[in-house]
Amino acid sequence: MVHRGEFYMGSGLLQPLTVIGLPLDQINFLVCQLTALFLGFYFRKNWSPQKISVVHRHALEMAVGFLLTFFCFGYQVIHVVLMGWLCYALILHAPRDKFHVLVFIFGMGYLCIMHIYRQYYDYGGYSLDITGPLMILTQKVTSIAFAMHDGMQKKDQDLNPDQKIMKIKTTPTVLEYFSYLFSFHNVMVGPTVFFNDYIKFIEGSDGSYQSPDKTPTEPNPEAAVREKLVVAAISGAVMVLAPLFIPVNYMTDEEFLYGTNWVYRNLYVLICVSLVRGKYYCAWKLGEAVNNAAGLGFNGYDDKGNAKWDLLNNVKIYELEVSNSLKVNIDCWNITTLVWLRRVIYDRVPPKYRTVSTFMVSALWHGFYPGYYICFTGAALCTVAARLMRRNVRPYFLDSPDKKAVYDAGTFFYTRFTNVYLASNFCLLELVPCLTLLWSLFFWIHLSAIVTTITVCRGLCNLGRLENVRTDQSSTYKYDQTYNYTKLTADRAVNGRFLNHSGGDCAGTDVSKKHTQAWWNISLPDPAIIYKINLMFRENNIRHYGYYVSINKEDINIEDLTSLTPVYHEEDEEYPGVQNIIMFPGGIQGKQMYIYQNKSNPEDDEDDLKNNVLDICEVEIWGCFNYTEDVNCTCSQNESDTPLPKAMLSSIVAWPKNRLTLICHQGDVTFGPKLVLTHNNNVKTISFTCFDACTKDADNANTMLSVGDYVTLTCKNGHRFEPGNLTRVCQGNGSWSGEEPKCTRCKCPCKRLASQNFIKDPIVLQQRIEETKKFLAVNRSELSAFKRKKISSYDGRASSTGIGMTLGVGVITFVIGAISSSSFWSSSSPVC
Repeated sequence: MVHRGEFYMGSGLLQPLTVIGLPLDQINFLVCQLTALFLGFYFRKNWSPQKISVVHRHALEMAVGFLLTFFCFGYQVIHVVLMGWLCYALILHAPRDKFHVLVFIFGMGYLCIMHIYRQYYDYGGYSLDITGPLMILTQKVTSIAFAMHDGMQKKDQDLNPDQKIMKIKTTPTVLEYFSYLFSFHNVMVGPTVFFNDYIKFIEGSDGSYQSPDKTPTEPNPEAAVREKLVVAAISGAVMVLAPLFIPVNYMTDEEFLYGTNWVYRNLYVLICVSLVRGKYYCAWKLGEAVNNAAGLGFNGYDDKGNAKWDLLNNVKIYELEVSNSLKVNIDCWNITTLVWLRRVIYDRVPPKYRTVSTFMVSALWHGFYPGYYICFTGAALCTVAARLMRRNVRPYFLDSPDKKAVYDAGTFFYTRFTNVYLASNFCLLELVPCLTLLWSLFFWIHLSAIVTTITVCRGLCNLGRLENVRTDQSSTYKYDQTYNYTKLTADRAVNGRFLNHSGGDCAGTDVSKKHTQAWWNISLPDPAIIYKINLMFRENNIRHYGYYVSINKEDINIEDLTSLTPVYHEEDEEYPGVQNIIMFPGGIQGKQMYIYQNKSNPEDDEDDLKNNVLDICEVEIWGCFNYTEDVNCTCSQNESDTPLPKAMLSSIVAWPKNRLTLICHQGDVTFGPKLVLTHNNNVKTISFTCFDACTKDADNANTMLSVGDYVTLTCKNGHRFEPGNLTRVCQGNGSWSGEEPKCTRCKCPCKRLASQNFIKDPIVLQQRIEETKKFLAVNRSELSAFKRKKISSYDGRASSTGIGMTLGVGVITFVIGAISSSSFWSSSSPVC
């Protein structure tokens, strides 16, 4: 055990070096990281898979990692060993359907106990202890457990694409498991590497030891390591110097809280907390450099053939500092932890709990200081508010570059202040100082987020701009050197930009050769109700004519698409709309959408317009989910309560002086089901609505019905049904299916004629047939013959057979005689 104030239990060998002004724990940490850095270079060069066996590489990783951890943290290393062994035991012996959950509960529970232990003995202290490596260990053991459950207990169709890649099909050996936990280049501070990536690195199958055609030698991490070490050194200098001029503790000083104005306090928090990030940049960039030195972190090549060493990048400093979106700001910080949270929490819980549960697990993972929970609850609230603003307010600013610039400037400053406002709780940690500081700032970020969530319209949103949306296309067009090898990838069609095709704002399939088909698709994270699709093709280009739009309730392959009915087909070869807006009255269920083109025999025609090519600059899909964590995109239980924001009914005009087509899917509009407009430069938005053509006129009601709805009619008392259809379906042309039913007055009591009332309605008849089939279905396990086989034995003797036949004939004779001597049937027939 330790005493308060004596929490650090690492080696005291380097105690004399504390004269430089750094505490012993930080000196030990830096020495261990620098040792791992130099050993990493040696490990990659002399202990590569080509020179020693995989088993030896595993053993070296584990042994060196254990020694470094022991040097830095002393006897506390036993917690890493104990937690690792107990989690491995759960993986091996816990119930197969629950072992991943049990590992998560145990791992998080062990970490929480250590957080509480540290908080009791070193409250408010900053000395290094074993909770740091345990936080990394928790990510590793839980990610292994979930990946094994995906690979060994689930079917591929139940996994998302990321889970299919990361799944583990066989149980890791003890050596593989502890080599992964103790790998010397990321056991101290990470960043976390996932098991499949680690095994590829150990075996040399990650490509980091191969020489591809585009490079003369195998990829070398030295340049990436130097760059990251420089960033770490600069960040370390900021970490040391910043507190001398802008101390964090001044934010709790009474002079600051009560003797300065509100603007000054916000600016001080902005500068102070921004500089505090330097210590995280230093630790993470140093950790990235150590891993890259050992050869871990290779991530393929960029478009120019340069090796990328960013697989374990844990922070994107530039993107974080200049982002004008809270989502981008969060996505650029502690990246590997975000990936871990997504893989074990976000993708596993019900959609409507995803955001809150992810932030709460993140807070629990960090510890039990109140500041963590103030920060993460505020982050969850601000994330919801930011989504509402982006999806409902931002469309008002997209019709003008000047207005968009104003919106981007406002969100940039708001993101900067929101970041430091929330992160200040990470700096102060304790409840009273955190609340006192926020009170002095008038809780303005919290209040603005609350007002936004209450006042901004909800219900429908552009589903194509959501997280976890996947896009794909049949091929990808790449510009030549004039445009810096810009690839017109599928995701460019949902990036919110569409004005500059040559600059890469659009998606595009290959045009360099003839194709038998071209397609683009998008898959939503969950099934949705879609009300509008806004398709913007390349300006002044009509080679997309003849395309189909298909909306599917589940993800399918392109090979299965032709068996489904499309929701739209562009038949105008001469003047197809450059922008097409399709409305779906009443909504249409869908999870995946295809834009598909299949012109016949393009290889036999030199005309470029007859080739299968799609140039899609933007696709907007307006709708909502039945269940999602995003309150902005949740459908109301009562359809009439789902509001239609302006962006739903009013659409941006993408290309002035080009043809725009308005379509109502299976419905009518005041000017007909389809309208083609050629507008001028002054038109920036256009609005139109569709209404359904059918009413319940069959039973004298005026309620509007959607296409596909049906009504079932009944005859009044004293009347009976004759010809026609009692069940009728509202069709796309505005008429009812089937024949109009007729009811005639009964001359005799209708009850006496009920047995002669034949079913003439084919829909009702089919339903009755299905019900009768189910009623008449024989359950063989309930038959007496089946039961006799269970309780009786067969006797093949002749005497036994004769006795059975005699008794059977006697019983049948008795039953027939009883029936013939009684009066079961009426002697008179029914008479009117």
